[in-house]
Amino acid sequence: MKRSARNRAGAIVAGTATAAVLAVLGGSPAAFAAPAPDHFPPGVASKQNPVDTQRAVETYQALQANLYDPAHKLYVSSDAREPYGYLWDDVNGFAATDAGASLPGVGARYARDLQARDQGIQAYHDTHETSPTGAAQPPAYASGVLPPLGPDQPTYYDDNAWVGLDFLQQYAIDHQKRDLAQAEGVFKFAVSGWDTDSTGACPGGVMWEDTADSPRNTISNAPNAEVGLEIYQVTRDPYYLTWATRMYNWARGCMMNANGMYYDHISPDGSIDQTLWSYNQGTMIGAGTLLYESTGNRTYLQQAEQTAAASVSYYGTNRNLYHQPDVFNAIFFRNLFGLAAINHDPSYARMAAAYADTAWVEDRQSNGLFNDPDASGGESPVNQTAPMVEIYALLAKSAPVYAATGSTNPSSVAVQPGTSGTTTLSVQSVEGRAQIVHWTAKAPAGLTVRPISGTLVVRAGGTASTPVSITGGTTDGNQQVTFAFSSTAGAVPSVTTSVLVARPGDLAPYYDNTGISDDSAQATADLDGYGFSYSAQALAAGGLTPGATVTSDGIQYDWAGTPGQPDNIVAAGQVLAVPAIAGATELGIIGSATNGPSTGPLTLTYTDGTTQQATLGFSDWTASSPSFGNGTAASTPYRNSTGGSSQGLGTHLSTTKIALEAGKTLASVTLPTRADQGLLHVFALGTDKGALTTAG
Repeated sequence: MKRSARNRAGAIVAGTATAAVLAVLGGSPAAFAAPAPDHFPPGVASKQNPVDTQRAVETYQALQANLYDPAHKLYVSSDAREPYGYLWDDVNGFAATDAGASLPGVGARYARDLQARDQGIQAYHDTHETSPTGAAQPPAYASGVLPPLGPDQPTYYDDNAWVGLDFLQQYAIDHQKRDLAQAEGVFKFAVSGWDTDSTGACPGGVMWEDTADSPRNTISNAPNAEVGLEIYQVTRDPYYLTWATRMYNWARGCMMNANGMYYDHISPDGSIDQTLWSYNQGTMIGAGTLLYESTGNRTYLQQAEQTAAASVSYYGTNRNLYHQPDVFNAIFFRNLFGLAAINHDPSYARMAAAYADTAWVEDRQSNGLFNDPDASGGESPVNQTAPMVEIYALLAKSAPVYAATGSTNPSSVAVQPGTSGTTTLSVQSVEGRAQIVHWTAKAPAGLTVRPISGTLVVRAGGTASTPVSITGGTTDGNQQVTFAFSSTAGAVPSVTTSVLVARPGDLAPYYDNTGISDDSAQATADLDGYGFSYSAQALAAGGLTPGATVTSDGIQYDWAGTPGQPDNIVAAGQVLAVPAIAGATELGIIGSATNGPSTGPLTLTYTDGTTQQATLGFSDWTASSPSFGNGTAASTPYRNSTGGSSQGLGTHLSTTKIALEAGKTLASVTLPTRADQGLLHVFALGTDKGALTTAG
């Protein structure tokens, strides 16, 4: 489960120290005669890849220079209510340090930083943990810094798994028994979180949060199983193998779908959130691989391979991987690389390399930090940058997979029917030599690309680019142009550019989220990423029926809202052209925020070319009182769930109004590139003189 910004507590960081790492760096080998683990991808000498090594080093330097407080040895907070980063942030920085320390040729320079991570994380250590019933528990790490630096904080079992995995990776590097002891302590805390209620759905499993009525998650079981298995491979104590196997079996029995992938969590009422986060797949792949190494039972290896094959297929289509947070993908790749050390599947490294190369070109900012606008979740700057250190460190231990990386800027072009937009096609060398790259565009019927092909001469380590014009057809819709490459130096992965063809006021091509479901088909929508959605019937009772023209707070809207179909835009810098309505004095927006009340900067462009800056702010969709002066378009007494059962929690669709500049006519609205907390959802635009967006 992904926590909201209000409870950001570090659900994931790529800190897995697989048995492969332990074996190469000095940990005890498995007792059974499984194939010998190899710290590096198969067939590659254990020497650094200079391109990705340098990327890992530069990204780590940017992380420390911009987001680290050396006085307290802690990472900075992205939440004004917290003095320092959540444990989520800290363990991610810890894992990045571990990754740097494992780099061949340069790892020794991180020894002092490893000591600093050891010291800084103690600000979260709680030696007085108690269960919901008041029973004493083993010491653990709270989700935020504790007094005197901060207030008391809740404790999460998945957070502690990442702490354990970080210490185990450090143990594999420095062989200090204190690191192993820390991991043993947090595993015993995880065992204390095992659900002993035998009357509920899918009895057993480690809770997510150390509270009564907590959900049970794949991510509170699988990474804790990894912790136990890695400790077992060092100590051979059957306690760790027994409990780790139990955690793995619970997740496999209760959270796995028919394809071998894993859902997110099961709620106390028995409903299952069917979201497919990449870190859930990664940790179950890792746990299965470790079980095979620990027991010699090939069934576990086959299970890991089944999940890996299904995951690579799923995340390799429709840019699904790029909609996952970097921090989730880092743990996914770490575990895939652990499996690759055994089954030698090259597709894992190819996927990681394409992802990492694209991020370097598209998501890296001038200060060296990473900003991933395509991913959901509103991750902190630490949790967007530190994981990239780990991914580049993984790739640094093999030769470059690709000779060059292609990209387009912008990666999405919006045009009106029959008009043209321009993107810049670029190729960046990943090789230390010059190369000639040929490219060809393939467009669906109705779109015209000029030129359709070309050649770029790329200097060693450099970039070459060319403008490309794309003309929209006569039909609104979202289509893709694919650019394929061939290079004298080797393989170059193809790239795609989304082309949004839309008449002014047509939002349908921009819709990227389905937030409304019919009460009889609740699994067809997921507004918030947790599997919850608005009820179409409840919204209709409040006056919002599909195709209706509504007036709310003096603003006129056309309402789309077809249940089970994409119906809203998650704000990420989209430019929405609108029909010219003369005399309008106010812009109105119907929308909501998920994962906390959220704001972001909005730009209004007028027909005379001038612009106006404003702030878009929406209340959380389940908030009991409005924020930012919002009005209410509709309220409902319940919300729907992908599990199929409505939940008696009230929801709201909010409205906000922005005064337009006198005497001017609005031409387009540019949405915020991201929100300050959660996600901003836009359903409809209107004015006091008429609707700006269509209902179909």
